Amino acid sequence: MTDGEIRTNYLDGMRKRFDKPQIIRAAGSFVGIGFLGVLWAFFDLPLLIASLGSTAVTLFGLPKAPAAKPKTAILGQFLSAVCGWCTQYLLGTEWYACAIAVMLSLVIMVIFDCVHPPGGATALSAVLTPQPWTFIIAPVTVGVIFLVCVAYVTNRACERYETKPEPAK
Repeated sequence: MTDGEIRTNYLDGMRKRFDKPQIIRAAGSFVGIGFLGVLWAFFDLPLLIASLGSTAVTLFGLPKAPAAKPKTAILGQFLSAVCGWCTQYLLGTEWYACAIAVMLSLVIMVIFDCVHPPGGATALSAVLTPQPWTFIIAPVTVGVIFLVCVAYVTNRACERYETKPEPAK
């Protein structure tokens, strides 16, 4: 194979992976995180935490994954924030508090059937950067609800470009 053929094959593969729905979803993730960032930068509303970036990747990049379901994302983030904040309040910012917060968030998410992997990062963030109890509401819950809403609109816009499976005969 020549260099030209290798490049052509690579670009063809990339075009297949990065089609119109992926472009729409990438734009949706920009709008979701960007708007939360604008609210923080210009209105001093702290609505961004690192785990929301991971939530955006899950919601927009893996829209059919169980972790991307609205109930899973919202409840998983909320419960993880509660676990992290309570752990930090009771145990401080020690190394073992970090481990306990992540473990508790996983156990609670499994019990409530809402395992959302970015929730582990939310619990860890709550311990590492002590926050007031309002951290649970904003940035976590408000931020994830906004991202879920943007993802819903984005995924609806993608439906017209995605092929529907043929019914079985």
